[in-house]
Amino acid sequence: MSLLMLLNETSPWVVALGLVAVAEIYSIGLMLLFRTRMGAERLALNNEVAGFKFAVVGVFYAVLLAFVVVAVWVD
Repeated sequence: MSLLMLLNETSPWVVALGLVAVAEIYSIGLMLLFRTRMGAERLALNNEVAGFKFAVVGVFYAVLLAFVVVAVWVD
């Protein structure tokens, strides 16, 4: 059975769930591989820098979300 026939015959929810499951398994596998190869001591050095990066991304997301809410509310 070809991939196109499989995608046409299955439910979009099943296809989406399968794609999400494959992406999750891939990302978790890469994370575990990277942690075993690099070690916890070396990765712990970047915790403070990563915290600031997540804070900046969170602020940008909040501002963008506020702009979207205001733009939708005005119309």
